Amino acid sequence: MIFLSSLPRSGTTLLTSLLNQRDDVYATPTSNLTYILEETVSKWNSRKETQAQSGTNEDLHRLLKGIVDSRYTTDKLIFDNGRDWADPKFIKTMQQVVGDVKIVATVRPVAECVASFVKIAKPTNINNFLSSSKLIEHLMILFVMSILNTIL
Repeated sequence: MIFLSSLPRSGTTLLTSLLNQRDDVYATPTSNLTYILEETVSKWNSRKETQAQSGTNEDLHRLLKGIVDSRYTTDKLIFDNGRDWADPKFIKTMQQVVGDVKIVATVRPVAECVASFVKIAKPTNINNFLSSSKLIEHLMILFVMSILNTIL
C-alpha cells in the first residue's frame, strides 16, 4: 500500500484518476482509513478493559494490521488517499504496523489552492471569503500542519 497525502486542490484527484487507468492499480477517492485507525487507537488507549487485559502495543499493532489488510480485497497495488497520512504519528504507527511506508504527496503552491477554492465557490465578497471561509480555514490548518510536520 502506498499513501497519498496533500493539500486540498493540489492534484490528488487527478493523480488517482490517472493511476486508476492502470489495470494493476487501485487508487481510492478520499479514504476514511486514517479515521478508522485513529478511532481504534483512541478507543484502545482509553478503555479500562485494555489495561485490565494487559493489552500491549504489539496487540494493538496486530489489530491495526488486520484492519489495513482487510480494508481492500484486491491484489492490485493500492494508493490510499487521505490527508492525515503525512502526520508523523500516523507515519510512525504505520511503520510499526506495515513496515516500510511510502507516501506520495502532490504539490501545488498554497496561493493556487486558494485561487482554486475561490473559482469553485465564486464568493460575492472575496475578502470575506478569504477571512471567514471554512474551506480556506481548513486549507490553512492543513498547510500549517504540513510545515510543522516537516520541522518536527
